[in-house]
Amino acid sequence: MTRRAYAIVRLDHSGSATDAHIAALQALSAERNVELVGGGVLLTQSDSGFCLLLAGLDFDAADLVLVPSITHVSGWLDVLRHRTEVWTAFPRLRWPPRCVRSPSCESIPEPI
Repeated sequence: MTRRAYAIVRLDHSGSATDAHIAALQALSAERNVELVGGGVLLTQSDSGFCLLLAGLDFDAADLVLVPSITHVSGWLDVLRHRTEVWTAFPRLRWPPRCVRSPSCESIPEPI
């Protein structure tokens, strides 16, 4: 079964590493047999642009959100985890969906 993901790069966090971050997300999706929704990486300029981007995403179409690093989703990790898993390329970590009922389900990453 192929999983589907939104891959997102915030330009304000990537700066001159933007191309490398895009390539890292594409490589991660290929290695893990994850299909990128829309066929590519979504780019946004800032936190306000990220808010608008998230508001427009159809989370029924994706199982995952891929980002270069956790800084790209600072302040949004737990919000995203209510709908999906979050994977980072640097370092390769996975934040599982947030469990509402279980106290053992925290924002602790695990290896992908």
